[in-house]
Amino acid sequence: MNKKLFSMKFEAYLRTLLSFILACQSSLFKFPTKNHKDYVQYNGTVPQLKPFTACVWLRPEEMGVGDSYGVMSYCTTGSEGCETLLISFSNYRTTVVIIGDRGSPYKFVSTTKVRQWTYACIAMSGSVSQYYINGSLYSTTKNRLNEDIPGRGVLIVGNVQGNGMIGSSPGEPMGGTHGFFGEMKGFQIWNKQLARMKIKDIFKSGGCSCDGDSVVNFNERNSVIKGNVTPFWNIPCP
Repeated sequence: MNKKLFSMKFEAYLRTLLSFILACQSSLFKFPTKNHKDYVQYNGTVPQLKPFTACVWLRPEEMGVGDSYGVMSYCTTGSEGCETLLISFSNYRTTVVIIGDRGSPYKFVSTTKVRQWTYACIAMSGSVSQYYINGSLYSTTKNRLNEDIPGRGVLIVGNVQGNGMIGSSPGEPMGGTHGFFGEMKGFQIWNKQLARMKIKDIFKSGGCSCDGDSVVNFNERNSVIKGNVTPFWNIPCP
């Protein structure tokens, strides 16, 4: 084997190994108050998504009646209301908004409890949307996702981007009371709809996927901390 080929294979091996190590570790973010200035921005590249799965551990400190708490907000330039993809929850439901579908978002009854860890996953394809709680399928609905979610947008967790108006700038958190208050860890996105047993296995492993196949996985190198969020890095999986 010539030196150039060996070097290319060795570099590919190191990249795979690093991806595996990072995937088998988790990052935790502590949001001390419900504040629109507190969030974490992903500094990596989000690929184009159509089928996708998003999973996260949540431990909210409070849930007021009617309040909305931003779990993740993904924006691309030109998206109406800066909501290419929005996942939020309140004391009675989890809401998913896809590509400005504000008028008729997907809504799932939520079982997220105050001061308790809950592992929540949303898996969407071109025809079916599935909502998982603690590794078990909780709800299924027909999907209206007929177009790809564009890549290379701005992704934040713990808040909602934009001001709800056309032309909102990605990366600008919305004012008001949409910030997350509590702890969040192990946030990951896959550009495929994970199978039911895969999600159950990830939950049993503590919410870590050690396959290195997720396309978004927050870590110290790709996370930009805003406001008073406290990060905890490199938490080993059980």
